[in-house]
Amino acid sequence: MEETKEQQSLHRFLQFGIYLSVLIEIFLFFYADRLFAQDYADKFNLRFFAVRLARIPFYHQLIYSKLSTLLLICLVSVGTLSRKNKDLNPKNQIVYPLAAGLIIFFSGIWFQGRQPPAVWMGAGWSDLAYIASAIAGALLIHVAMDNVSKIISSKLGKDKWNIEGESFMQPVKPIDTPYSVNIPMLFYYKKKVRKGFIPLANLFRSLLLVSVPGGGKTFSVIIPIIKQFIAKSFTLCVYDIKYPDLAKVAYHHYLLAKQNGKCLDYKFHVINLNEPEKSERVNPWKRQYLNSLADASETAEALVEAMKKGDRSGGSDQFFTQSAINFLAACIYFFSRYEEGRYSSLPHVLSFLNLS
Repeated sequence: MEETKEQQSLHRFLQFGIYLSVLIEIFLFFYADRLFAQDYADKFNLRFFAVRLARIPFYHQLIYSKLSTLLLICLVSVGTLSRKNKDLNPKNQIVYPLAAGLIIFFSGIWFQGRQPPAVWMGAGWSDLAYIASAIAGALLIHVAMDNVSKIISSKLGKDKWNIEGESFMQPVKPIDTPYSVNIPMLFYYKKKVRKGFIPLANLFRSLLLVSVPGGGKTFSVIIPIIKQFIAKSFTLCVYDIKYPDLAKVAYHHYLLAKQNGKCLDYKFHVINLNEPEKSERVNPWKRQYLNSLADASETAEALVEAMKKGDRSGGSDQFFTQSAINFLAACIYFFSRYEEGRYSSLPHVLSFLNLS
């Protein structure tokens, strides 16, 4: 995987930070005392700048500064997505430069505290030797550590969206109890798409299923629940908004359960108000349901109010409405008693009303 532009910019910034750290170290430990003696030190606020830098913990001593620079070099080098080169010579391109760089880099400590005569821009031979050792040592260590990253097959940056880090093993076997439901699913783990289950141990505590239209709620969750509950001889009341999609599934598994010796005393019913010819039907005007004229009046009022539009009216409108209710109630009650209710049904009553 190649570095993005943002990663390359960050890498260049951190590389600049390595050598900036070396320059700050040279300034604090070798030039600060000499600059404070000059008049322009206060003019350009160099004293204030140096005092603030010296308060940083890893600039308290020279060894701390060098260790922090070494740590920064390691972090920048290892975190680089270098082009892999498995054929490079580790001894010549890693071991020797790293050993020489460490020796040269830390040898600068030996030059600290010396007061040699100035030979160039206020710096003595020991100061110049330290500056050269600090820069050359940092360069050698940086090159060696960059070569280390070329032969290490690091996974750094390969999982940009942390897919591997966020994936985990999930149940691959169903949990079978008298009340459980196991929703089949596919999940990703260790670079493989595996088959598993979402166990719902107790649906008596309800289930909230939320998704956008067309999100697969019915196919992924509802249908498995219907199948498994029928197989466990549960009684279901299924609201099929896309009739007959769920009705076909439920009826098919109802027949399978009967073949397997389950649901033997169960019956399958369909109530479809939009297509009565495909629905179980009931006669609400059957003699057994109308025991008195009050029952007939209540039935007639419910029918008339259902056919009316708008709210209840008053005055003369209410008079004619109530007259129609009373007349219909009388017809219903008459047919429920005539010949033991043989003709007590909506078609017979409507036919009689049309003749009246």
